[in-house]
Amino acid sequence: MLLGFLPVAKADTSSTTPAGPHDQQGTITTTVVFTDANGVKWNQTKTENWTLTYVQVTGTTPAVTPVPVPTPTPVTPTPPVVTPATGITGYQSAAGQPVTQVAPGDTLAIIGNGFGAPAAGGNRVQIGGIISIIKAWTNTLITVVVPSGVTTNQPALVQLYAQPASNWVLVASGSGPTVTAGSPAPPSQ
Repeated sequence: MLLGFLPVAKADTSSTTPAGPHDQQGTITTTVVFTDANGVKWNQTKTENWTLTYVQVTGTTPAVTPVPVPTPTPVTPTPPVVTPATGITGYQSAAGQPVTQVAPGDTLAIIGNGFGAPAAGGNRVQIGGIISIIKAWTNTLITVVVPSGVTTNQPALVQLYAQPASNWVLVASGSGPTVTAGSPAPPSQ
């Protein structure tokens, strides 16, 4: 006969193993060590098997969190900056009419792109190899006086120079109007 049991130690162990795709089963073992009134040690072991079964309720769907799809940010393309090429595109009279023929002393407007601002060291325009008097200089328009001594009876070479430092730099050149000794021909229509 056992009287006056005093627990000495208690040990619980459990293990879990999968039983099916959603089920689990396991075993719990509990061991109690105790001593009776006479000083005899005893072990009491209790083993329990368990199973958890999961069953989907009819008419329900599993809670699935959808993967967010990022909304693309529209990209507005930036048009490229087109810098016109440096060059002479035409010639006009003082009245703004296109010309193909001029005479010494006439005002000539040289139209184009990329001439630049007036250079620190100066600017120079040569028509038929002779330096002209510059009346105005902008990036797209240069106004000069056709120099005396130029008579080509053919399109004259027009050269634009700038002196940003110590050397003259050719900015643009092209075939200009014909320089005659007489009055310029009426503008072409």
